[in-house]
Amino acid sequence: MEERVYEIDSTKRKELNDLLSADPYATLSFARVAPQTKEIESKLFLYVKADIEFFKWAEEKLKATNGSRAKKEDEDKIVKMIREEEEAAAGGFGGIFG
Repeated sequence: MEERVYEIDSTKRKELNDLLSADPYATLSFARVAPQTKEIESKLFLYVKADIEFFKWAEEKLKATNGSRAKKEDEDKIVKMIREEEEAAAGGFGGIFG
């Protein structure tokens, strides 16, 4: 699995939300990979963890939002943020069930 981050202008929020919720039962759908969004300054960042086949499909779909792959430094920052949140959440569950 590969992790990628896409950058979308926040004015395209509705288009992005429509895209993320479209056809959730299709073989290729954003709902199946559970992407995460982060808003930083007037930009939306879409974090996706999937295989290469999905990314080819997703990049075509993201053209509707004028979305593109984030710059390397932004991508690294968002991936690190998502991983830290996941680790903190996992640690929280350990405290509940431990």
